Amino acid sequence: MFKNVFIHYSLSGGEFLSKINPGSNFNEDNDVQTARPGGLQDTDIMEPVIGDDGKLHCPMCSGIFKSREAYISHALSKHQTMEQAKESMEKETETMEMAKENMKQNKDDARAYLAPVPYDHGFHFFTEVGRYTGETAISLATFARDVEVAPIESINFHFGRADFQKWIAETIGDTELAAAIEKVEKNLAGEPLRLRLLKIINAHVKGLESQV
Repeated sequence: MFKNVFIHYSLSGGEFLSKINPGSNFNEDNDVQTARPGGLQDTDIMEPVIGDDGKLHCPMCSGIFKSREAYISHALSKHQTMEQAKESMEKETETMEMAKENMKQNKDDARAYLAPVPYDHGFHFFTEVGRYTGETAISLATFARDVEVAPIESINFHFGRADFQKWIAETIGDTELAAAIEKVEKNLAGEPLRLRLLKIINAHVKGLESQV
């Protein structure tokens, strides 16, 4: 019969001392003391199982050992200690939870950025102060559409005043898209400007839509 239990080991002053659990198949009188300078302090490893062949079997792999000392050396060098394994699992769990939270946050943000705003808070296209074109965007999707059809004079007018990125950042809340538009060359104008803006806006909207 195999016996599978845990055992606590303590390293003190560079000397390896094992503390056998009550009922262990090991004889305390035959305990092996192994010198390990520096090293671990109060660590847990899994006790080997005693096979029907009388040899020590590693519960973590297929290793078989004739002596206890050989098993202890193997366990400490090849396998994580129980404490290390627990810490690793906790870190992995924390990483997964953070990833889930980030995905949820990204999804919520995408929905918020794509949502329409009231007409009064929409982007009203003008060719100059006081000359309204008739186009008003109330979402990023309608903004892209209006940038495509608005008179080029309106595109030049608003881009020169940084109106696009201001509305996107302050009203829509999408600072990433606003920053991308801010990086467009200031001397760009006319249809090349329209095309550049449409490329940036459409790609960004497509990315947001893929997250919801």
